[in-house]
Amino acid sequence: MTLKDGLSLLASVVVLLSLVGMFAYASIYPKQELDKDFTQYAVVFSPGMSDLEIFDKIMRSGGRPIRHATFDFIVIVASDQPNFIKSIKEASAIFVFSPIIKGGCLIQNKSRFRKNKEI
Repeated sequence: MTLKDGLSLLASVVVLLSLVGMFAYASIYPKQELDKDFTQYAVVFSPGMSDLEIFDKIMRSGGRPIRHATFDFIVIVASDQPNFIKSIKEASAIFVFSPIIKGGCLIQNKSRFRKNKEI
């Protein structure tokens, strides 16, 4: 393989990975402006935060906690606030994404709001 072939292959891989990355980001980023009612979000906080801290930050940002996900630091939240994503990120959320994604193993229902029911 020549240098020119190697560079061509590298450029193709970079373009392919960029497109896959953009598609993945676009498919999980919540589209708040499309739904004027309560939009749901999966919000990721620092793993060391307590539930009280997490719920306080959610409420102060204009959201309502719906349920926990598989991990306690991922919470499904509903909000009708137009600036909720910005507000919750300023309140120390690490990442905000749509809970309606394929292969949702990180957002399975492990809710503490339900009484001993397994899904």
